[in-house]
Amino acid sequence: MTQTIHQITPQNLDLLSTVAVDVFDRQIDADLLRNFASAANALMFVATIDATVVGQIRGHIILHPDQPSELYIENLGVSPAHQRRGIARALITALLDLARSRGISDVYVATEPDNKIAQAVYAAMGWQASSATFFSGKC
Repeated sequence: MTQTIHQITPQNLDLLSTVAVDVFDRQIDADLLRNFASAANALMFVATIDATVVGQIRGHIILHPDQPSELYIENLGVSPAHQRRGIARALITALLDLARSRGISDVYVATEPDNKIAQAVYAAMGWQASSATFFSGKC
């Protein structure tokens, strides 16, 4: 069982034809996936084992008019059956390496206060927790 990390592009969307349970929050929609993979500032990597996606990370390069661009990690998921094997770290590293190659040095991510697994992963990366209040609504 060899783990491989792939950057998702419009040319390799077929990698997502077989996905392990709980890697994504919802079922993948083919049109949404194509739109995401085609967006210049949207980034995705997946980890596969034997042609099955067992982990994924999605990020966005956030452009600013008054400061350098940043990487926002939107989502990270690893199938529970494959956790604690270094997959999350490998996905984060691949995303950070790509961001650095584009001149980005700052990254941020948000997670729920009760998501201790995610908090442990990010703390292991040497990142510092901070408090913030997030709002959401409809456009």
